[in-house]
Amino acid sequence: AVLIDTSAVLAAVDRTDDAHARVVAAIEAERAPILLPVVTLPEIAFLLEVRHGAGRAAAAMGRIIRGSWPVTDLVAAYLD
Repeated sequence: AVLIDTSAVLAAVDRTDDAHARVVAAIEAERAPILLPVVTLPEIAFLLEVRHGAGRAAAAMGRIIRGSWPVTDLVAAYLD
């Protein structure tokens, strides 16, 4: 499995992000399951709110947690 981090999530969901196209291409090319560590969610929510306001942040967070990246606990096995 591949863990996705805050910067990749933000770039993937924000079409105005300079890295959007590169991150989306990398995600689409990845064949291993992509997992979203639960510990990244507060940072993602905060940064989305700062950049886009509370309403858009809440909507984006809903799409993120219901999306194709399963939210997972961060366990030591993923760090090997």
